[in-house]
Amino acid sequence: MRVLRTVMVVVLVGLLLGTAASGVAADSVEWTEPQALNIVDIAGQVPDSVLAGHIVSYSGGGGVVLYESAQVISDTLQITVQASPRYVDWWGGAYVFNTLGQMPNYDHIASTMPAATVRLYLNSQDITDDVMQVEYLDPGPTTPTTNAEDWYRYPEAKHTVSGASLLSSEGLNLPANMGGSIYVLYQPADTSAEVWITAVYTLPVPDAVTVQYLGHQTQTFQSFLGDYSPGDAGVIEGVVQQLRATYEDRHPRIYINAPSGTNYVLFNYPVSDFNIYATQVDANGQTVIDKNNVNRSIGGTVRLAPDNAMLSQNLQHGGAFPLNLVYQDADQSAGPYLSLLPQVDRFTPPEYFVLPGVEFDSCFYTGDCSLAKLEEIYNATAEISVVYLKATPNSSQVQAVSLRAADTNYVVGVSEVKLTTKAEVVVNTPAAYRVFIPLILRQVPLAAEVDHPAGLFELDSGRMVGYVP
Repeated sequence: MRVLRTVMVVVLVGLLLGTAASGVAADSVEWTEPQALNIVDIAGQVPDSVLAGHIVSYSGGGGVVLYESAQVISDTLQITVQASPRYVDWWGGAYVFNTLGQMPNYDHIASTMPAATVRLYLNSQDITDDVMQVEYLDPGPTTPTTNAEDWYRYPEAKHTVSGASLLSSEGLNLPANMGGSIYVLYQPADTSAEVWITAVYTLPVPDAVTVQYLGHQTQTFQSFLGDYSPGDAGVIEGVVQQLRATYEDRHPRIYINAPSGTNYVLFNYPVSDFNIYATQVDANGQTVIDKNNVNRSIGGTVRLAPDNAMLSQNLQHGGAFPLNLVYQDADQSAGPYLSLLPQVDRFTPPEYFVLPGVEFDSCFYTGDCSLAKLEEIYNATAEISVVYLKATPNSSQVQAVSLRAADTNYVVGVSEVKLTTKAEVVVNTPAAYRVFIPLILRQVPLAAEVDHPAGLFELDSGRMVGYVP
């Protein structure tokens, strides 16, 4: 069976690469980072019933974008999402929210959306013409110029343009982007109240990849009560410290029950009811709670894992993630690149300190919650759905590029380490041992100068629509 499997990989690679589309040549980019499968390649092929509420994109500065529905009209795909924006006092007052792309912040995996037209609505009012500014990152494939310690790993790819330059009679014409932010002028009577902006995206029906829905599993989970880095608890550090002093650590794993053929997984879970990272610096230089944005929704962090020690990159946003191409968390890696993990068979629930549905209390800030409130937080439950997908790229529209993932020690032009022989996996244990686990690799070249693993990129937009591990 091993020989047969290798032959099948050779045939697959030949089909995918033999008729690759013209565009950026594979050998013009030595390597690039992996991406999640963007919602534009999922919507219209997977039932709305399993996608509704899915976190399409998330960032601290732009809030969450939640999937609502999609419809195919002739040769056009229309995707409707709901955005929970952030309020800024620019231009006298404005909301900022994310596009359908996901920016590659720190060691978070990115996703790219193709060019699309979007119309925006707030309380049924069309506010598209009130867009003041758009920030976005050019898509790849390209290599990062900074490492996983930086907010932007591709700072030279960032553009800031006026809204007027993108407006037409059809709406706001967004270019293909690896994440971005839309600023729309709006001056609400209550700047602290949460609002939801409806965004309707229209684009030609994508055909770079066929996505098959294979099923899903639904699991109950509880709040996160494990180790965390300074600042991760945000403005509710008080109650988090109370919880840790009262209860034992809790950071469980849930086993994946993937049907045969699954190569991507998508997680669907509720957003948090309040923004624990809403802070600002006051006139005295002190960090205080940003009351304009504390009542706004945020997402959590899910991790893929092969065991109870090793964890993947932060999967802090939506999109469908490669199941057989999983890179290790930067906190566990030795650099200059993130290590490839062995085959994963489980995941962690969203790392929420307080679950959605738990009523907010000011004691979250002060750390003097009653035992009854602590019990409510500790015993609360929520549900997460794992959606299993099979993505098959269109061989005539993709080209392979070798994949790596920058670690915190990555340095442009210096970190030229080949990763095709073994991966270094650092396991967090009390004795802090470092374990080297050789990768079992199929010694099959993808194409001239293309090492594996490789991402399969649709070159018109620069988005990754498949991979070969």
